[in-house]
Amino acid sequence: FSPSTLERRSAAIAAVHGAHGLDSPTRAEVVRMTLRGIRRTRRARPRRKAPVVLSTLESMLAVRPAEGHPGGVARRRDAVLLLTGFAGALRRSELAGLSFDDLELRTDAASGAPTLVASLWATKTDQEGRAHQRVALPRGRHRLTCPVCAVADWSALVVVHRDGGAEAVRAWLERPRAPEAAPAHSCQDLTRLELADGTGRPLLPAVDRHGRVADRAMTPKSVGNLVKRYAEPAGL
Repeated sequence: FSPSTLERRSAAIAAVHGAHGLDSPTRAEVVRMTLRGIRRTRRARPRRKAPVVLSTLESMLAVRPAEGHPGGVARRRDAVLLLTGFAGALRRSELAGLSFDDLELRTDAASGAPTLVASLWATKTDQEGRAHQRVALPRGRHRLTCPVCAVADWSALVVVHRDGGAEAVRAWLERPRAPEAAPAHSCQDLTRLELADGTGRPLLPAVDRHGRVADRAMTPKSVGNLVKRYAEPAGL
């Protein structure tokens, strides 16, 4: 086992003994010295994952499902996942825990551009959410890599689903569209977040292969698996 695994198991043993009012054997000096020795002799450089840069993010966005039905549903949701995760440097558990109610629409004082602020109620370093951390998701330079545009596009689809169900979403995605030579920011006319209505609607719900939107949020594991699936073609 790695030193970190041994330390976690040692802490678990101590917690169980403490809960029963017993002295933990892991507090013995011989155990502590043994663990220190293992850390020294088995010291290893931590493995760090390669960071995602903008060009790589564009490659990941390029392999999303095609427009239309059913792929257009996951295409829009996954853009939100990738772009908010990138812009906010969010962990998979933080992404999975976001709801529309956690988003606040603001206006950048300098540029007048719309900006999103995400409230993180529980993070890896603050499991109880006492610090109530907030992360800014600023408007991107281009629509393709703009997290605010991604949320605006996804919100439009979720509103259609809320009001008309799966068949309405199909019709909405299959309607004729005029091609755009240089797509403008879809967030430029965003004035409010209609879905931030106090219902706790998940920002990233599960979507099946038929394009059906579930009421439940994606799990942290499914978020991680999805990112890996997009990262592989991008060379990560």
